[in-house]
Amino acid sequence: MVGPKIRFEVERAGLSVSMIVLDDLKLGKSGREFEEYEKATFEEIRSSMTLAEAKDDPVFRSYRDFYWSFGMDPTKLRVSSEALLRRVLKGMNLWRISNLINVAN
Repeated sequence: MVGPKIRFEVERAGLSVSMIVLDDLKLGKSGREFEEYEKATFEEIRSSMTLAEAKDDPVFRSYRDFYWSFGMDPTKLRVSSEALLRRVLKGMNLWRISNLINVAN
């Protein structure tokens, strides 16, 4: 069986697109192996960055500037990647929804 064909055209320097292909996914709870991987990843993130440093990250800074340009306060309505990172840096874990959502987060 041939998989789906996906084509991306990116016309901006510095912009990238990522994709994950999951074969034979059975929706359910994440297993112990994923939880151990997640824990190690969060520990690595927490040891390499502080909450104050995350605020000054150039990518998040560009999102904040973009939000302000539309009159939206980025401290009240954060881009999801920044909100998830801030949650991890505060010592919290992410929500447990399903194995598919957990991998995407």
